[in-house]
Amino acid sequence: MKRFLFFLLLPLFAQTGFAQSASVEHSPRLVLETSSQPWATLAFNWDFGFPLQGETPLTYGNNVTVSPGLLLSPSSLNLTVDATWTPVSFAELSAGGRIGSGWNPGSVYGIGLNRASDTDGAAFHDGDAFDGALWEIGAGLTLLLEPHMLGLELPHGLDRLFLQSFHGISHAGYSRAGSDEAWFYANDDGENRNGVSYRGNLLIGYRQLAFLNMVGLMAQGDLFLNGPSHWHRSCMGDDLVRWTFSLLANFNAHERIDITLGLDLETRRQFRLSDEPGWDDLHFSHRTLSTRAPRIGFGRVYAIVTYQF
Repeated sequence: MKRFLFFLLLPLFAQTGFAQSASVEHSPRLVLETSSQPWATLAFNWDFGFPLQGETPLTYGNNVTVSPGLLLSPSSLNLTVDATWTPVSFAELSAGGRIGSGWNPGSVYGIGLNRASDTDGAAFHDGDAFDGALWEIGAGLTLLLEPHMLGLELPHGLDRLFLQSFHGISHAGYSRAGSDEAWFYANDDGENRNGVSYRGNLLIGYRQLAFLNMVGLMAQGDLFLNGPSHWHRSCMGDDLVRWTFSLLANFNAHERIDITLGLDLETRRQFRLSDEPGWDDLHFSHRTLSTRAPRIGFGRVYAIVTYQF
């Protein structure tokens, strides 16, 4: 799911030039994302731009972009495809998907079920390399608002402010998992389940500050839309929105190299504490919230480096 961050920022930072010609333009790009977790992914995409010859200020230069690609992490390999359509200058429709599999190097879980023991409820990993398919499809809408779109004439500097918001739905699955079984993907927390999730965010940004293309603050919420019974979900906090608050900065290190730096703070559920042995090892579905008010903690520091060929 983290790849959708780059997908969201693509309208701001990509320099494709598709609108300059009526012919189809194409260009490959390489995207490296690394973070303090520690974790890294490497993606290779080939962007194909299909210009739409609009006649009005709202539609002039708009395009459709299709980007097939390959996504590699230390524990997974995926084929991906993303498509975006800009019907008007302030809105972009997007759709995409991935399919692949994974492996489990050492204590890193790239695939497998996150099961609970029948005897004591302790969590344990159940999976082997390439033992099933991992997939995800999704669609969303990005809206962009800038002062000039509202006919506002702000003082010099303030006219560089903008708002951008994304709202999307995705459906993810693991071929070995049943409807209520949790599973791992790319060394995450192992709380994924087959079904639908929502992601929404709001980015408040400022363009062209010193050598930076953009600096911004983003709030993002993720929510599972299906799962076990309502009572069980609320008991373990599965119905709560997972919030991420990010500080972002983007700049060009070279005419072909674009870098985005980020710092994330994340909300975490607060579970009841116990002195009983093994309490900390319980499967998340066997734990109970002490309060529905989450705490905010450090998430990660990361960098996304894009090389445009």
